Amino acid sequence: MVPYSILFDDIRRGGVSRRDALTELRRRSPEASLDWLKHIERWGLWADLLKCYVPNGPDDDTDVRLLKCTLAWLNAGGPFDEPRVTPKL
Repeated sequence: MVPYSILFDDIRRGGVSRRDALTELRRRSPEASLDWLKHIERWGLWADLLKCYVPNGPDDDTDVRLLKCTLAWLNAGGPFDEPRVTPKL
């Protein structure tokens, strides 16, 4: 399993690294966050995704942030047909 630190670093870099990291992130992330991740990728809202990474915490903390962002997105009316920023937690 690739550590979140490497995945988020690759996402930050962009290009092929981002695509590969996002594929791996989908395998690691809670299943409930997959639609939100698809939304992030479709509209290029990488800053919203990068806010989910908890550098000095356990992986569970990053999972919780992914789920919180997903919930905020759903509560705001997601999925959308146009880009929208994830609401602040």
